[in-house]
Amino acid sequence: MRKLFLLLAFFSIIGCSEDDTIQDETNEEVSIDTKMVTINIILPQNSTLNTDNLILSSLFTESESITDGKGEVEVFVNDGMEIVLVTDNEDNLIMMRYINPAEGDEFTIDSKTTAQTVAMFHPWSMHLSAQAKQEAFEEIAMMPGFEAYHNIIISYINNYQETNILENNEVLSAIDDFQGTILNRDLEINKLPLIFSANSDNITITNKKSSLAYNLIITDENIENVGDAYVLNGINKELISWNTTLSLLQGNFDIFQPTEISFPTPTATQQYSLRADPWQGDAAWINGNNITSKLIGIFSTSLAGVYNSLACGAEIGNLFVGYASFIIQQLNNGDITIGEALTQIFTLMFDNSQNLYKIVTECSNLNTTSAAFKKMVKKLSIIGNLENGAVLFFYMFDLTLYDTEIDFCFEKTNEGVEECTIDLTGIWKMTYTTSNCTLASPGEYILFEFSNGNKFTVLDDTVEFNIPKATYSIEFNGLELSIDMQASETNTWFCSDPMEKVSTLLNETLSLSLNFDEAKNRFEGSYNFNFIETSNPNCEEINQAIYCSGSAVMVRE
Repeated sequence: MRKLFLLLAFFSIIGCSEDDTIQDETNEEVSIDTKMVTINIILPQNSTLNTDNLILSSLFTESESITDGKGEVEVFVNDGMEIVLVTDNEDNLIMMRYINPAEGDEFTIDSKTTAQTVAMFHPWSMHLSAQAKQEAFEEIAMMPGFEAYHNIIISYINNYQETNILENNEVLSAIDDFQGTILNRDLEINKLPLIFSANSDNITITNKKSSLAYNLIITDENIENVGDAYVLNGINKELISWNTTLSLLQGNFDIFQPTEISFPTPTATQQYSLRADPWQGDAAWINGNNITSKLIGIFSTSLAGVYNSLACGAEIGNLFVGYASFIIQQLNNGDITIGEALTQIFTLMFDNSQNLYKIVTECSNLNTTSAAFKKMVKKLSIIGNLENGAVLFFYMFDLTLYDTEIDFCFEKTNEGVEECTIDLTGIWKMTYTTSNCTLASPGEYILFEFSNGNKFTVLDDTVEFNIPKATYSIEFNGLELSIDMQASETNTWFCSDPMEKVSTLLNETLSLSLNFDEAKNRFEGSYNFNFIETSNPNCEEINQAIYCSGSAVMVRE
């Protein structure tokens, strides 16, 4: 896997704009105006290519010949960023450029504009507004490392070997190197994005982190729905300007406004469960529409606006959910990698491009040909060659950062609303369900007996851990359980090299982090098991360090 570096890598913690979910206030057809612009093609000085053998294409122009270095393509007329591509007769992508049609009727494509655009032809650019995208296009050329990166693009064009620019290993490596010089920021992961608060009258759910919309359903003790479903919008994380981008680069991540929704608290005194799910109800098509339109926005911010309109949004979103939700489920289950998931989504978008085209022509006056539209969608699949882009695609939409379903348990009492708690007293069986090493195999278990005061004894176990010599600490707040166990043992062994007796110290640690799932009536979570043995004097054949991790469940016996 390529380095997880990307220009502006902070985009890995941001997601799609929910304020963009519905742009229009009516179901009227979206009006689209276009115009013709002239494109000048300038090749590097030593290139062996002939511009007259190249082809121009845009969203509205499938194929336009170039004569004496010039050609015309049809683009949106409004203020926005559109991509124009240069290919050979075999449809291999060679050069490109973002243009803003509102700024003129003639533009140039050369090696520099290609380098600038390739750096932005990534999922991270989905969240740049048209203004921010134009500012970024200009700023990229002034960033450290751009000259060396640009020289690789020049070399690719001068020594063109009939390979797509984003299938050229030297170019891909240069993109990594260039973007890696800008910023490398760690991701914040596995943080619950929603906050639940309630009183006798109202429940309020606040979204402080996630770009995803959530469908909210309350169920009672009989698992019957209580009232209507609600939709909590995701956070608008669109970057309006380059200054906003620079603010993020300087570490200011508090520029996005949380969203929240309030609704009446159920009146009956009993326990309730509130489930937040991004792939149920209206939240599903809202999220599907945002992801699809943002992907389309990579090559046309104006078309992204059409997809995100009220007239088109529901159909586009439901189409995405219909063909891609199972891919996201596979990803969340760990059945496929991030790169595989993005490749599958692009493939499905291409296979369904006729449906995407049909929807957008019915809800707007878009007048491009089906072939031109399909050709442009196909170009998106090139991004799958950029592994970092694949990773960031899913991080940006928070698809891999948070649980797909989030549950809150609460109890309505005569005094108000309280968080559900469980009585830990009794016998519980913790079982490993997955493992990345042989020292902690799935099916191995520990049988705990908990008593008052959050104390426990181990009744039985099949794990490798040295239970009899363990010390432990435990934290339990009613729903979240953490157990840390540590055991040490000293021995004397005979070392063959050097040939002498040595003393050994074995340190073992086992940490459990579990959360109670009300619906499944059990704890679920993860464990870490470390097995470290050292010797004195040093004996390499004895020394070892093994680190195991995986998932675990704990159920009442």
